[in-house]
Amino acid sequence: MMKISRRNLLFAAGITPAALLAHRFAWAESAPRAKTLVCVFLRGAMDGLSAVVPYAEDSYYRDRKAIAIAENKLMKLDDRFGFHPALAPLMPAWKAGQLAPIVAVGSPHPTRSHFEAQDHFEWGGMSGSGGGWLARAQKSRGKSASNLSSVALARTTPLAFRGEPGVVAAQRLSQVGLKGPPAVRDRLESAFAKMYGTEGDAIGRAGTDALAVAKRLRQLDAKGNDGKYPAPVKGLADIATLIRANVGLEVAWIDTTGWDTHTGQAGRLNRNLELLGKGLAAFREDLGDRLESTLVLVMTEFGRTVKENGTGGTDHGHGSVMLALGGGVNGNKVLGKWPGLAAAQRYEGRDLAVTTDYRDVFAEVLDKQLGVSNPKAVLTDHTPGPGVGLLR
Repeated sequence: MMKISRRNLLFAAGITPAALLAHRFAWAESAPRAKTLVCVFLRGAMDGLSAVVPYAEDSYYRDRKAIAIAENKLMKLDDRFGFHPALAPLMPAWKAGQLAPIVAVGSPHPTRSHFEAQDHFEWGGMSGSGGGWLARAQKSRGKSASNLSSVALARTTPLAFRGEPGVVAAQRLSQVGLKGPPAVRDRLESAFAKMYGTEGDAIGRAGTDALAVAKRLRQLDAKGNDGKYPAPVKGLADIATLIRANVGLEVAWIDTTGWDTHTGQAGRLNRNLELLGKGLAAFREDLGDRLESTLVLVMTEFGRTVKENGTGGTDHGHGSVMLALGGGVNGNKVLGKWPGLAAAQRYEGRDLAVTTDYRDVFAEVLDKQLGVSNPKAVLTDHTPGPGVGLLR
């Protein structure tokens, strides 16, 4: 039989290491409003050529006879590009100048390995020896006024936060604290409070503080548009709650999966983009004027082949697209240099070429959104270029 200790009870109650870090949140309510960066990572390599369709390119339709999106179905952005119809919920943000896609963006590294490419994005370079790029960014800024400045809503702490001891990681905020019906939970909390309150060691203090934060989390206004957030991006509802509560959240991370569309791409991608579009639209509505200080950056590890394969899908490619949503975005325009899709313009004769290094986008975000005066100190193996003019 397992020995009943204060540590075992703490973990059996569902109070995890993430919650132990989160205990500091109870005192962060009075922190000043900070600019917030929300990273949404689409794991599996989203087909950027379907999300932001280059409908003016004849080769797009010539090489994608089965999966191309007809021009008359697109949400046109200009005389060259249009959103996939499933992204229609984002058109109000586009028209308001709060949304911009960045085309032909990616890594100069030739890898087509999901894991290697994802690591590069999360490290902010080709090596993770100095930790993740967001961890380095937070360290470079010094101690935050808020003790809940870094949050990852994912199954595991993303590599981007590796080396950041203060990150709070959980799949949902509701997972922090004791479980069970309210009456049972209250009795358990009372019992735990008495047990931990008599001890002055680290576990005793952590237990007392974790119970306090769990209670505080339940008091937050989590109503918003929670029901409007699709399951894959449900974590955005929690991020919106934290931003509205003015806890000093600075950097947040959300993971989604299922973007590796080797087969049956048309239906699968339509569904994924629909859920993403609805989730981002709900987030924008939830934030209201808080969107002015918030930037959502949607990214994926690489793009997919220009030519469709024999199973109604696409294979691992090179250049892709980012989406940027926020009040400070230089929106209502397609950003980035378009290289073209003619055979001679493709990377290795098969993929969309990369004309914007993802780290140049990160550098703009570090500078203008997070206030990092020297982005190169964070992006250690890259000298940032001029960027794409993402933020006003």
